[in-house]
Amino acid sequence: MADPDNETILLRGARIYRSAQDRRPASALLVRAGRVAWIGDGADAPSTRRVVDLGGSTVLPGLTDCHLHLFSLALARRQIAFSTLAPDSIAGVLALLRQGAGRFGPGEWVQGCEINEDRLAERRLPTRAELDAAFPERPVLLRRYCGHAAVFNTMAMHSLGIPEAAPDTQFGHYGRAADGTLDGSAWERAAEAIFRRAPGPDPAQMAADIRAVLGECLRLGITALCEAAVGFVIGYDREAEVWERLRGAPGPLPVRMGFMAQLTAAEAAARGLSPTLGPDWTADTLKFFADGIIGGRTSALTEPFCDRGGCGGFVLPEALLADEIFAAHAAGWRVAVHATGDRAIAHVAESFERAQAAA
Repeated sequence: MADPDNETILLRGARIYRSAQDRRPASALLVRAGRVAWIGDGADAPSTRRVVDLGGSTVLPGLTDCHLHLFSLALARRQIAFSTLAPDSIAGVLALLRQGAGRFGPGEWVQGCEINEDRLAERRLPTRAELDAAFPERPVLLRRYCGHAAVFNTMAMHSLGIPEAAPDTQFGHYGRAADGTLDGSAWERAAEAIFRRAPGPDPAQMAADIRAVLGECLRLGITALCEAAVGFVIGYDREAEVWERLRGAPGPLPVRMGFMAQLTAAEAAARGLSPTLGPDWTADTLKFFADGIIGGRTSALTEPFCDRGGCGGFVLPEALLADEIFAAHAAGWRVAVHATGDRAIAHVAESFERAQAAA
């Protein structure tokens, strides 16, 4: 039997799109050992034993998704994913939680993801009291579709050691009821702390789920992708363990992988990390968050939000963010920054200019 990794195949009878920079027509393509070895007119094609006629089909280069939260997509397989279930009310959310609770083992938290209050009739997230009524003796934790907000019940709150009078943090706050008690919502860094402390997935099972999602990406024509923030979902070290398991598993990955690590240059150095480049596995970028999200009214703006007031804010003090960008660039890392508000975008652009000018 021929070894597919070393086999030579001629694909002909096709409309082949080379690239945006090369519009020359082509009707045949030679693949050798899994790589394109020749492309051109069918009449000039090299001879080979195996020929496949594509019958006029169109052939495109593989797609690259340069910003994907693959870890979140895989984790959704283990949680109650509201984006696919599409509830239209708080009652619908609670009903889906009750129906899906059986997938979690005895004593395990009931966890859901991708909830979007803008698609609910009430135009708000479920409250702690509503989750308590449905699950009085079991922890419940939901993740807003953006990943920047958490919703929890009292059992989860107590399990995490969050006191009723928990203070807001630097660029992180809790939602509060009229009497000042926590309403069960947490935003930005307050939510991040919850997700990093809550029970996480089994690393081996998570690695298998990611491989399955990579296979789905390949079937959609995506042959390379970048995980846009290792650490954004449950923390860098827990996520990195899963990725290393995936990398060390038998057999090649179905797509080429790139990674942005949600670490500062100092945190990367403390873990012994340095920029690495490879044909199928590249980790050369550090990812920072300048501000939050428009939907949560946490983006850093120059003018107040028209509906709720306030101009959002920065995750880190502006001077510190500029220094972290400078340090990462000086250490040889590529730098990526999440910035959604106009004030944040302007500050990041200025910080990039400063770092590049000093290089």
